[in-house]
Amino acid sequence: LRLLYLAVFVLFIPCIYVFLKVAAEPDIDKINSYINFWNICRYFLAFNVLASITIFILNYIHSDNAVERKKLKWLISGFIAGPLAFIILWVLPQAFTDYAFIHEDLVYLLMLAVPLSFSISIVKYHLLDIDFIINRSIVYAILVAGIFLVYFAIVIAITWFYKDVNITLISSLSAVFVAFLFNPLKNYVHSFVDKKFFKVQYNYREAVKSFFSEIKEINDIDSLSKTIITGISGFIPAEKAALIDISNLNLPFILAEENFSNKDFHFFKDNIIKKHNLLQNIFLPEKIEPGLNSSDKDNILKEIKLSLVVISSVINGKTYLILAMGDKKSGSRYSAEDIDLLNHIINTAAAAAARIKLQEDLILKNIEAKKLLELNQQKSLFVSSVSHELKTPLTSIKMYSELIRMKEGSEKEKINNYAEYIEGESERLTRLINNVLSFSRIEKGLKQYYKEPVNLNELLKKVISIMEYQVKLQNFTLNCYLEEKEMTIFADADALVDVFINLISNGIKYSAEKKMMNIFLKSEGENCTVTFQDFGIGIPEEEQKSLFKPYYRSKLAVDMKIPGTGLGLSIIKHTADAHNITIQVQSKLYEGTSIKLFIPKFQKESYEEHIIN
Repeated sequence: LRLLYLAVFVLFIPCIYVFLKVAAEPDIDKINSYINFWNICRYFLAFNVLASITIFILNYIHSDNAVERKKLKWLISGFIAGPLAFIILWVLPQAFTDYAFIHEDLVYLLMLAVPLSFSISIVKYHLLDIDFIINRSIVYAILVAGIFLVYFAIVIAITWFYKDVNITLISSLSAVFVAFLFNPLKNYVHSFVDKKFFKVQYNYREAVKSFFSEIKEINDIDSLSKTIITGISGFIPAEKAALIDISNLNLPFILAEENFSNKDFHFFKDNIIKKHNLLQNIFLPEKIEPGLNSSDKDNILKEIKLSLVVISSVINGKTYLILAMGDKKSGSRYSAEDIDLLNHIINTAAAAAARIKLQEDLILKNIEAKKLLELNQQKSLFVSSVSHELKTPLTSIKMYSELIRMKEGSEKEKINNYAEYIEGESERLTRLINNVLSFSRIEKGLKQYYKEPVNLNELLKKVISIMEYQVKLQNFTLNCYLEEKEMTIFADADALVDVFINLISNGIKYSAEKKMMNIFLKSEGENCTVTFQDFGIGIPEEEQKSLFKPYYRSKLAVDMKIPGTGLGLSIIKHTADAHNITIQVQSKLYEGTSIKLFIPKFQKESYEEHIIN
């Protein structure tokens, strides 16, 4: 089209130039030159008419739509009867023989075929919307009137101020000037007429344009689906509508809907998705304009009060979305324009859904890669920490064993002390190995708990006795405040011993200048509460939510080179969950940490039920 405009411009300039020369100094040579240029313009006109008819014929051949073919048939007939006949019977004969084959009046009659064929296409097949025709008529009426006013104003103004000027030259230059003004003036008048006289249609077009821009900016499926259904209910209000994901035909699901029940969906899935070839739209014959192809011969859509199903085009080998529409609220049929709009919407939505899915996959892969890297780093740190933790007690055991062997005649008190150290370090080593084995069973889902009624007071005393060596070794103070009243819980005693030992070990390990821990056992309603309060380095607030993750270690502890495996708290969390124990953590940096366990009290009824099970 741009090349045709360029060709017109190239022909227009020399034609005007030759015309002005003939008008200024007419002679035979100049008149012949002008006639030659005029004949070239005639040939160019003939070429354009033939090209137009060829394009219409090609569109007719390739169109699958019956209504579209009927529209084109009328247009082709009009062009053949009018412009083509005009070229063959009038233009070409005059160019070659100076005589036309038909009278001029007959040419005018033939040219009436064009508006007549257009009128039939408009009235019978809705070639153009009547509002569109009125709109363009007003636009071009105003435009032509405006151009004529500008043209006459220029000519009159110049001749008024310059009396001796060549009127032909001024008229030609004025015509060239207004020709250049035509397109910008047309756009301005078009916009003005739309806004003032066709405000509803103008707002509708702007809304559609804004709607499609919004779809392309959305980055999550939920928002996209809701926007699609809301937009459609605004443009083409229907009794019901549903946007359905069929990227997996075995598991279709509704993304968004309006008055589309689960019963409707199950019927739709069983009778349409599974039984129809979802490669072309499905229409109920009586709900669409005459002439549009219908593919629902069995009237299945009528069972759930649907009028049409619009299917998205295939993207990456998949049909992503379908749009099910009920009857129009206006009671009118769906037009070809309605279906074109719905096709555009569903295809744009499918492309957006495919884009969002790709983005989500990339984000998930990136997150997964980061998690794997983090896990590998944590496991490397774990291996390093375990090696260190194992090495320390083994070194002590070896050292004290050598001292006993070297000092066979030494006093009994020293030997007892050495033996105590060996026993303590052995227990420490055993606890570490038990932690690793326990976590291994948790990871494999093999960890089991053997619950029975347990005296919590006695259990805490046992734990304090076990930790006596480590407390003494670290010059640590352990204060235990137990209520005199006996408290019974239903638990796995060995698992709870491990929990308490881990918490006390952490208090010792992360202690600061004030090497002390307070343990409180209280009765609070239906729970026994055990609180472990230390005065150590504390836990940064932003890290507290990650405390119970496997292998996780506080950055502060790593920076201070405090040994640890990162398994203790994850084992505590697993045991707590298995016993319905709630854990409450309060910590301030460099002030200390308080961990409070809410342990359900023993209920005889629960125990009896457990025994029966």
